[in-house]
Amino acid sequence: MAINGFASAGFITGDLDAPLYSERDIISESATFGADNGVGLQIFSEVNDKVSFTGQLLAKGLVDGYSLDAHWAFIDYHPRHDLSFRAGRLVLPVMMVSEFVDVGYAYPWARPPTEAYSGVPFASYSGIDVIYTLNVGHNNLIIQPYLGSIPSSSSTGGDLRADLGVGLNLAYQFEYGFLRAHVMQVEGLAGTSSSSGLTLQLDAQIIAIGADVEFGNVVVISEYIKKDFELTGLEPYSEVGGEAAYLTLGYRMGKFLPHITFASADSDVEQASALDVALEQVMADPAFLAYMGTLSPAEQQALVADPIAALSDPAVQAGLVGAGIVTPSELQAFPSLVGMLLPPPPLAYKQTSITLGLRYEMLSNTALKLEYQEIEPQEESWGLFVSEPADKVKLASFVIDVTF
Repeated sequence: MAINGFASAGFITGDLDAPLYSERDIISESATFGADNGVGLQIFSEVNDKVSFTGQLLAKGLVDGYSLDAHWAFIDYHPRHDLSFRAGRLVLPVMMVSEFVDVGYAYPWARPPTEAYSGVPFASYSGIDVIYTLNVGHNNLIIQPYLGSIPSSSSTGGDLRADLGVGLNLAYQFEYGFLRAHVMQVEGLAGTSSSSGLTLQLDAQIIAIGADVEFGNVVVISEYIKKDFELTGLEPYSEVGGEAAYLTLGYRMGKFLPHITFASADSDVEQASALDVALEQVMADPAFLAYMGTLSPAEQQALVADPIAALSDPAVQAGLVGAGIVTPSELQAFPSLVGMLLPPPPLAYKQTSITLGLRYEMLSNTALKLEYQEIEPQEESWGLFVSEPADKVKLASFVIDVTF
């Protein structure tokens, strides 16, 4: 049996006046010293010469404390050195570092570019995959199909589950690095927001391509992801698409790796105030116009000028419910829609960022990382922020990553 581990510790500072989605977590002012903190243990045991077991426990800092989860827990049957069948709890290989995203020592950034890595709100699944390595001259082509489901689990801001997901991951390894491509189809994905109670059901299609190459001392890392969601339960949105990409350029100088990352994300729908969308639906109901006719001019003006204040009036509530315009549960949800965009991030978002970073191999298996980042939401979007941020947010990060 072999036991390995990894850990990260750091802090974030800057004008973070609104919480920020980062992968499947949320970074906020209260998590300044906890967002990048985590520790993991990985256990590997050979059952016999063809069967092995791998498990991983991860404790990670979140916006409201620490979580403990098992991202890996699978049995591996490898009848040949180039063929492997795995079953159990596995990590979705959507992006290049998805399978080791919590092992900060394995990549140059303090955290992977959020524009690309925050668009997939789930990490692990229960199922099977096959890994076949095909030799192509002196190079390797890795073929990895997979199939599974996502049991109900907590994610960023709510609960998620998925009935069925299938995907294919391809990686081509050569002298200077590797290229990869990934496709995935998820059906019956359901999510419930813990803050608003909003429930979404959707099917998702995801395509991602990437490259990680190094020529001499020059490091080039880039990825592109395209997402298409077919929604039910979020009128008037039935289809939401988006794409994100980043480019990292670095130059190795002994133990130092300075780098710069340009990242952007876009969505093919315009985000709008959740309250405005809900009120538009209410006011489009013919029963609402009939109800307005029963009010005095002053009451009509008050309802239009400040709907939330008017909706707190028991008489207005009784009138709307009695007319069949809204249900009591819908009335209770209206206040939570204030300060929310539809479609909500990370389902849809538009932002760009520039990150300057420095990685220093301080000691054996120990890396120190410094980063300065500017994030700017685009158009009417809040980007990956939970609430409306400043026009441009500036952050500085300090992280120490170790493996043992």
